[in-house]
Amino acid sequence: MENGLERHDPPTCNDGLLNQGEADIDCGGPCTPNQTCNIGQHCNVSTDCTSGICNSTNRCDNPTCNDGLLNQGEADIDCGGPCTSIRTCDIGQHCNVSTDCTSGICNSTNQCDNPTCNDGLLNQGEADIDCGGPCTSNQTCNIGQNCNVSTDCTSGICNSTDQCDNPTCNDGLLNQGEADIDCGGPCTSNQTCNIGQHCNVSTDCTSGICNSTNQCDNPTCNDGLLNQGEADTDCGGPCTSIRTCDIGQHCNVSTDCTSGICNITNQCDNPTCNDGLLNQGEADTDCGGPCTPIRTCDIGQHCNVSTDCTSGICNSTNQCDNPTCNDGLLNQGEADIDCGGPCTPIRTCDIGQHCNVSTDCTSGICNSTNQCDNPTCNDGLLNQGEADTDCGGPCTPIRTCDIGQHCNVSTDCTSGICNSTNQCDAPTCNDGLLNQGEADTDCGGPCTPIRTCDIGQHCNVSTDCTSGICNSTNQCDAPTCNDGLLNQGEADTDCGGPCTPIRTCDIGQHCNVSTDCTSGICNSTNQCDAPTCNDGLLNQGEADTDCGGPCTPIRTCDIGQHCNVSTDCTSGICNSTNQCDAPTCNDGLLNQGEADTDCGGPCTPIRTCDIGQHCNVSTDCTSGICNSTNQCDVPTCNDGLLNQGEADTDCGGPCTPIRTCDIGQHCNVSTDCTSGICNNTNQCDAPACNDGLLNQGEADTDCGGPCTPIRTCDIGQHCNVSTDCTSGVCNETNQCDDICAYNNGGCDNNATCSHPPNSNAVTCTCKPGYTDSAPSPTNVVCIDVCEYNNGECDNNATCSHPPNSNAVTCTCNPGYIDSDPSPTNVVCIDICEYNNGECDNNATCAHEPNSDAVTCACNPGYTDSDPSPTTVVCI
Repeated sequence: MENGLERHDPPTCNDGLLNQGEADIDCGGPCTPNQTCNIGQHCNVSTDCTSGICNSTNRCDNPTCNDGLLNQGEADIDCGGPCTSIRTCDIGQHCNVSTDCTSGICNSTNQCDNPTCNDGLLNQGEADIDCGGPCTSNQTCNIGQNCNVSTDCTSGICNSTDQCDNPTCNDGLLNQGEADIDCGGPCTSNQTCNIGQHCNVSTDCTSGICNSTNQCDNPTCNDGLLNQGEADTDCGGPCTSIRTCDIGQHCNVSTDCTSGICNITNQCDNPTCNDGLLNQGEADTDCGGPCTPIRTCDIGQHCNVSTDCTSGICNSTNQCDNPTCNDGLLNQGEADIDCGGPCTPIRTCDIGQHCNVSTDCTSGICNSTNQCDNPTCNDGLLNQGEADTDCGGPCTPIRTCDIGQHCNVSTDCTSGICNSTNQCDAPTCNDGLLNQGEADTDCGGPCTPIRTCDIGQHCNVSTDCTSGICNSTNQCDAPTCNDGLLNQGEADTDCGGPCTPIRTCDIGQHCNVSTDCTSGICNSTNQCDAPTCNDGLLNQGEADTDCGGPCTPIRTCDIGQHCNVSTDCTSGICNSTNQCDAPTCNDGLLNQGEADTDCGGPCTPIRTCDIGQHCNVSTDCTSGICNSTNQCDVPTCNDGLLNQGEADTDCGGPCTPIRTCDIGQHCNVSTDCTSGICNNTNQCDAPACNDGLLNQGEADTDCGGPCTPIRTCDIGQHCNVSTDCTSGVCNETNQCDDICAYNNGGCDNNATCSHPPNSNAVTCTCKPGYTDSAPSPTNVVCIDVCEYNNGECDNNATCSHPPNSNAVTCTCNPGYIDSDPSPTNVVCIDICEYNNGECDNNATCAHEPNSDAVTCACNPGYTDSDPSPTTVVCI
């Protein structure tokens, strides 16, 4: 503290004030190294601004692409980067990426460079990237790249879609290794070269002849080439008259061959037995003679001997002839000589002769050794008077016929049944015969599903009988109630149903109705059951149907049901009329879910339990407290309940000395709350900067301290630190004071401090009679108005002013006089310079320093003609 006022800290670049020569509050000027000014803030020079731009209105401005500065991420001054769309950078300027450059080339030293033919860009009139156009001498374009003219392309072909294309065999150019234009070389498969065209090899030529002068030439029959339709090289075809082809050479027709044989593989061949020619001593073309081992001659062909013929018959006219069934030869597929096979219609073979099939034999039997044999009953043939193949007739003792086979008489059939259509038939259950294992004629056995046997008929088992009883004499008998069978409508074997008067069914046996059962209980699964406590019957000593008595452990009787003792009743109350009665809250019993006898639980509305009685929930207790041992207890300030006049659960009211209520809890008065604030909705509220209370470390009610960002304290209010005060001044008595009351607000002693209401923006105004000697808008140094630039008076004048007034009076110093007749402008010159000090024009004016006493002395050649000592007239 100085002079009773809080001492001000020196100005800083974060004091929120415009001072110390800052361009704007806390930025620019001396703050520039730490904090430059943002767009729109005041500036004096460009360095005051973060953007580096201080415009003509002394405001920090946004950088532009024509501000002559390298800023806003430009690659070079006003080009590239964000300025690319306005101006790209020229060759030699700095760049970051290729798009920064007008040339599109940003080299490895980050300078815009001239385009080249290896810069990977389409530029400088190239047909495609780095090829064609001006780059043609260095790099022509590949197939598929763009082109403008054919010379752009390595292939020399620029197609109609302006793309370099592969050379073809119809492009009219000599390229791609062609022997001549569009022929030979790689074009050979499409177009060979004609006679007279250039060639490199014979295959270049259509003629196949490339002569020693590398021209395609006409073929000859001695040129060593297969050409001009020759069958093989220089033979056959047009050369046949000069030379035929040898064995193994290619041929097209027989005349191509010296041998006259052109085989099916078009080779000149030796004569063979399948060459279609009569040669080499053959009996006929390709048969007989030397060909006999390979092929004999067919009927009608020429023969020399019988072995020439396939038939083995060479007749008297030397022709191969047909065999017959009386030629004494085994031929033409006969089974044996002149029998069977094709001869069968004329003659079959006898027993013992060879046969292939049964029809070869007169007996019709061709055995496994291929000999004709006698018929049997297992030869698989219908013969010798058999009813059907190998059964019945003479075969009956060996084999009778099966169902479905032909029969003549019943004995032909295994079943013994030959029906009206002469077929062996299956026995049936209505054929009037005792057969197929029937118990009696057409009943029982396999016929049981169709017809069981009547009482008195023969039976083998009980199922043979309609009665189900087959007695010890194998006769079907009538059923009884002791036959050990379930029959005659009995509920179970020999019980219930018609047997009920004799015997009812035991527990577990089947039943249809309750009377079938000894127990009288026929359950839902149709079984006789033991009486239970849910059978709907009053039995087994029950107090009422299915309750009480032996059923008590399972089910006690409801209110209104009959009872014998209290334990018969669910309520535990059996009244004087032997009826179960409802429990009450004064029956002296602990029942109906009461917490303790006749209190709590359902009795709570009538009577709650006293302290010390048993409880289940707090509502059971008159005190509202059911403790952890399930006893009603006295209320406390930590029982977790809202009771005993507490403002909220366990806080406020009588609990206030122990615990006040937290923010958000209910309250009745402010003292209920830890915060001391009980709002108009009766909730404890957080202290605020508008609650009208001095709390939460506030300097004064609702100001300063934590409230400073919301509201600072006014002059005269209590404060702890200067920031508590709107004025920024906390005096030695801890009261907020006017900023101008401390150290004259930082103003010069000869200045008056002032500020707008509720503002610390001090204005220093020099007092009357003083002026600001510092032209800085933020620094006012007041000196006497006459001390600053002599009060704007002439240098040869003396400045003066009345006290507390800026009204300056300029008075020429002694020896000087005001040469300006204007009353507001004093221009002091030497008294002798103004009108020659009032001396004669021919006199010289002089005066003592700092004196207005002029002496006039006549110039040489002149004399004072006036004897008066005060007037000099020079003549």
